[in-house]
Amino acid sequence: GKYQQEVEILEALLEVNADPLPLPTRFMISSRPQILLKIFDSYSRHLNNNDKAFEYLAKAAEALHHPYMEMVPVPETSICRIAHQGFGFLVHNCIVGQTDVEKVTEILRVMHNILELTEKVSENEVSYGSRAEMFFTIGTTYRKLNRDRVTVAMMKKADELMQRHSPGKRHVHALVTIPDVLLHEA
Repeated sequence: GKYQQEVEILEALLEVNADPLPLPTRFMISSRPQILLKIFDSYSRHLNNNDKAFEYLAKAAEALHHPYMEMVPVPETSICRIAHQGFGFLVHNCIVGQTDVEKVTEILRVMHNILELTEKVSENEVSYGSRAEMFFTIGTTYRKLNRDRVTVAMMKKADELMQRHSPGKRHVHALVTIPDVLLHEA
């Protein structure tokens, strides 16, 4: 019904708004990620289509990394949305029970893209605690691919960010994972 129609309208708008843009206007540049996120939101929350939702989430993360983005102010709201809602979606709807190596690799690519975007916003927007959880999740996901060294590096980063988030506090889950992975390697 309503959401399906809305998605169709937004998708049509994106086609008009596609690359390569003839000297893109600021509106086009900053609205593209927002449109992609809106479509992602409709597919994930209202139309229950995880594949489509993933596709648009990946596109939104790419759009936010586009060189054109340097021409506009940092789109903090879009970055916060993708960091919280987008990453959450990947954790709950994509990675659970996923064993297909190609799919896991694709999900990781989007996770890394989102994580990099969080570096453009302040700690008030996306806290060190949230970032620590992202590193932890990415590390856990690398375990599915038996990439032990990367897993350990991600866990150390999660612990480091947790300490920045609240001094004296450690990321226990991340720390417990490290010996586990190292023993697995041995």
